[in-house]
Amino acid sequence: MVSNLRCLKVVTLMIGIVAVFQLQASAESVIDLNQARQYFEEARTICEADSGHLWGMSLCVPMMFIDQQTGSFVANENNNDETLESSGGLFIGKLPTEIGAANTAIEWGGRRWATVMWPLPANKHSRADLMLHESFHGIERDLGLSSAVTANAHLDTHDGRLWLQLEWLALREALKKSGEGRKVAIQDALLFRQYRRQLFPSATKEECQMEMHEGLAQYTGHVLCGATSDQVARQLGVQLDAVRTEESLVSSFAYWSGSAYGLLLDTYGADWRKGLTSASDFGRLLQKASGISALPVTSEEVEQRLKTYDGASVRAFEDERETSRKQQLDKYRGLFVDGPILLIPLQQMQFTYNPSNLCPLDTLGTVYPTMRLTDLWGTLDVQNGALLARNMMKVILAAPPDTSVRPVAGDGWVLQLKPGWTIKPGERKGDLVLRQGGSK
Repeated sequence: MVSNLRCLKVVTLMIGIVAVFQLQASAESVIDLNQARQYFEEARTICEADSGHLWGMSLCVPMMFIDQQTGSFVANENNNDETLESSGGLFIGKLPTEIGAANTAIEWGGRRWATVMWPLPANKHSRADLMLHESFHGIERDLGLSSAVTANAHLDTHDGRLWLQLEWLALREALKKSGEGRKVAIQDALLFRQYRRQLFPSATKEECQMEMHEGLAQYTGHVLCGATSDQVARQLGVQLDAVRTEESLVSSFAYWSGSAYGLLLDTYGADWRKGLTSASDFGRLLQKASGISALPVTSEEVEQRLKTYDGASVRAFEDERETSRKQQLDKYRGLFVDGPILLIPLQQMQFTYNPSNLCPLDTLGTVYPTMRLTDLWGTLDVQNGALLARNMMKVILAAPPDTSVRPVAGDGWVLQLKPGWTIKPGERKGDLVLRQGGSK
């Protein structure tokens, strides 16, 4: 999987210290130790050459390469208890099933690890991009930044997507041009950005937090991957075009917005990376660094400026998508609101998911077509949709036909329960709820 659109992310709400598992027989056969050693050395060379310049601290963090199917891993450092098996300077083990394997950063074995799924990209620049992206997640909390994921449900609506894409098209032009041409494109990007946020009052806070989380990580990978700045800018421009028509932008948008703004900020030589918080706004940072005056944020102005970027075609695409989106929402309401459901409470939840296919469902939460979720009660694997509540305190499934069999299975999902958990009738006729022990 190339680094520029990682298909799995993990969100950790609470992870306890877990016992370290020793090497399983499959670990060495799954991950080539010589190749792993080479990749770790590539990452080390890059972060030592950076020497803390980019973020004021080293990106040489504990890292592990994980086989997603087995949980077997190879790490560049031992855990705090030094219980991993050593092999030629590498350390080998297996993650417990409670921890979902994904490209991310996790707390485990007394340390914070950057985790990367095996195999890594064959292309050296893409491989470095991925490793340094996850290395940033290893230090972002030390930088005072949050790793929380925000809903950004407005980016699944017609107008939210429309003005996000217009912002991206203007950013693409700004990356391609210089001088007056770049100035005009930046003005347009900031115009489309602010207009979208006028339409959606919650957009500023939610978008900024996600951009400071994933956008900065993506920017870090791009800047340190070894490609020239021109190569990175050209490739990002191609990617901005390609991702506009993705099924969902509510989570993945931050990768592209953040990296584009970061690269543009670098062209102005501003020391913009100091003092960032989760509320920092890329748009304001770029306007300050460039000294470019903002255009009046009116519907007349945006309608005039969108013509420069073939906005009519973008709008036509979103008109067509909106019809299918409404049909999809009706389907999900039938499954998770109107029909019989299984409600599962969440307490110490972690999950992995695909950021490119999420579907916000009104104010209720977000439908994850695919996910793997673990909690105190066990493990849930979803292949055909589950609704995660907005407050992340419960997950809702279409009710299963039979609750007496183990594992419990429904339409596109399988629930592996630990001892002491049972499924009981819910408040509404036909509904079910997962409870601990014999509680009513």
